[in-house]
This record gives sequence, structure tokens and C-alpha cells, in this order.
Amino acid sequence: MYTTNQTPPPDAKPLLTQHTHCDRYDYLISAACGAIGGIIDIFLVNLPKNSSFCAISDSAADKLVIKFAELSGWKPNLLQKGNISSAIGYLEKSYKINYDQRYSSEMQGLLKMSTKNHHMLSLGHSPSPIGLFFSVLSQLTSTSSFLSQGEMVMIPTRDFGLSGDSLIERIFFGVVNWFGHLMSDFAGSSGSRGMRDGKNYGRGTGIILPFYELLSLCKFGKFQVGDARQDLATIAVRAFQEGYDLRFGMALSVPVLLADFLTRFFWSFRRHFQYGKKLKDCIPNQKEDDLRIMLIVSGAALCTADILDAAFRSGGNFLTFFLRLNLPAWFLFVWRIFKELCFHIGMGERELAAYEELNNALKDAIRELKSMEADFREQTKPYLDAVKKLSAASSPDELNQVLFEMTSKLKLELPWEGDFNEHMSNKDGILRFKQKR
Repeated sequence: MYTTNQTPPPDAKPLLTQHTHCDRYDYLISAACGAIGGIIDIFLVNLPKNSSFCAISDSAADKLVIKFAELSGWKPNLLQKGNISSAIGYLEKSYKINYDQRYSSEMQGLLKMSTKNHHMLSLGHSPSPIGLFFSVLSQLTSTSSFLSQGEMVMIPTRDFGLSGDSLIERIFFGVVNWFGHLMSDFAGSSGSRGMRDGKNYGRGTGIILPFYELLSLCKFGKFQVGDARQDLATIAVRAFQEGYDLRFGMALSVPVLLADFLTRFFWSFRRHFQYGKKLKDCIPNQKEDDLRIMLIVSGAALCTADILDAAFRSGGNFLTFFLRLNLPAWFLFVWRIFKELCFHIGMGERELAAYEELNNALKDAIRELKSMEADFREQTKPYLDAVKKLSAASSPDELNQVLFEMTSKLKLELPWEGDFNEHMSNKDGILRFKQKR
């Protein structure tokens, strides 16, 4: 042990790396994998409206919405085939909800809202557990919930009758409505996605990334945006209006997934070909300390490249800086550090696995005790019945009758031979009780 004013021993390691077996090549490889992801993020992801990957993710989103519409019963004619606007329109009619207000006038002037930002302000439009909860709540209570500028606003809406006879059925149909309506908004609205010269035009406003709505609570900071200064909540809304939606989030995830895959691949490669491990022992998993650290280093390299690029190319405009940030990469990086810290302070996956194993052992013991209790009840039932009959006997004759029935039913050997009265009148008669085995 050493105190803060002492020189640490030569083999002391930082908290996150003190239990790993990473060498310098592991760190170099993981940093290189993260740097590759960072380069792809810088040159191919770029801004929402100027992104090579975003164009691909937009196209994939359109195909997904069209496929979902067909599965929901949409039967397009020849002119409607492949028309994303028509598919969205069908889903909008099929999955109607009561919390789809789009303008400030519909909100009684309680907040500023338009078609460009209502998907972020409306809590029911979030593709997260928060969105699911408020969507079902709004449908059950005929209300609409919004989160804007750090405040929550809830208004009454038209009566919305969910299908179903029981509460469970209504909740089920509420979940179906929530998902179906999200799919209708995933690629923008039908009004913003039309056809021109046989091709779809316009991108529309999609839905937010999961938990992105929580940024509306960040009513702090004064960041430079042009000639004005705005807080983080306002900037997050403006970024969404500029195209920072779930489709762009899919594009942002490509360099993150690539860096993650490369790191896992080279970890398995070295483990098998350099250290001679069996293939089954080279499957990447979170139980491997060195792999977890390599993934953190890879994420750190990607996030470093991302933030340097955002700072350099933003020109001092924080909105541009925010638009260039890869939020999925930062979220995964921070989450992995948090999990690793939890592991090192005693709440890691090994401890959780031990608790789970102990819990399973307790469950097995409880099941065994219940089985033993059932066997005990089955074995003692004849004796308990006999005791009840003995207690109910009101005369010597009834008592004798119960005793004879009991010995016969329990297959007990009588302690006398012949007639009981004759045996008892014989002064030399002896009662012999034998233990039943």
C-alpha cells in the first residue's frame, strides 16, 4: 500500500488496467482500429445533409417502412409501387394516435412547436422505454405529454378508445399503435415525402435517437451559435431539425460498429495464432479483461478523432460542432468506462454472475424443500386421518373400531394374537409392539 504523497511501486497500474494482460501491441492495435473508425466518421459520415452514409441509411429506412407497410396490409397499385409517401400515408391512417399535435396552436400556446420538431418534443414519439411508457399512458388516459425547455407539459386530448376488453389487452394494442406510428414517422411524414419525375424527393423529419429527448432537460450553458448564445436544450432541438435523427444515427453507427468489429477480430486473431488458444476460447466476450480494455481504448481513439474534427471544422459555431459529434460513439465509450469502473469497485460481471449462481442455488433448494414437504404430507396423511378419527370417537366400541381400521390401513402388526378380550383376560398375556421399518 502507498499513500498519495509516496512514489507508487513500478508495477502499479491505473484502476482500469490493473487486472488486464494487455501488452503494447494490444493498445496499438485497438487504437489503430479506433482511428480507422474515426477516419471513416470524418470523411464519410460528415453532416446529416452532406453524408455519403446517411444517403444509404435513408434509402434503407425507406425500404424498411415500405416493407412494414406491406406487412401491415398496404397493397399498392402500379403507380404506388415503391412510393414511400403512399406507404407512409397508409401507416399514418392505420396507426392513429391522440398525441400527434404538430403546432403551437394545438398546444394552447404552452410551448413553441412545429412539424420540424414535434417528434422530439412529444415524449410518445421516442423509440425508447420512455417513449413507450408515455405513448401507452397517453392512449389510456387521453392525454398528450411533451418535454420542452426543461419542463414537462401535459394536455387533455380527444377521447381515445383503445381496443381490448381488459387492461392487459388495451396495453398490448397501445404498444402496437406506438410501434406502428413510429414506423410511419421513421422516414418522415407523407406530406414531406412526395414523387417528382418518378422519384421520391425531400427527406422529411424522422424520429429521434433513443433517449435523445432527455437533452430537452439540459437547460444550461451559453454556447455560441452565430451571433447568439443558446443553451444545450435549444441546440439539441435545432440539431434534430437539421437532420440529426435516427436515420443519421444509423449512419453514425457504421464507424462505431466497424471499430468494434476490428478490435474484436484482432483480439481473436492474436489469441488463436500467436498464443495457440483453441477457437472456442477465442470467441470475444465481456468476461475477457483485456478485450474490454482494448474496446475502451478503441472507443477513446474514435471519440478523440471525432471531437477534434468537430472542433476544427465547426468554426466556433456550437451547433455545427454538435452536428458533427458522433453521439452513439460517445454513449458507448462512456457506458463501457462506467461498466469497467463498476467491475473494479466490486459490482462487476463476475460478482453479478456469482449472485446469479447463488440465486439459482437458492431456487433449487426451495424446490427441493417443496418436494420434501409434499412427500412428508403424503406420508403423514394416513396418520393425521387416524388421529382425527380417534379424536371423534365417542365410545369404547367406536374407539376399538377406529384402532382396528387404523392398524389395517397402516399395515401395522398387532401386538397380540387371537381375540383381544381373551388375550387381555390372560394374566400371562404380553403385548409385543414392533417398530415398522
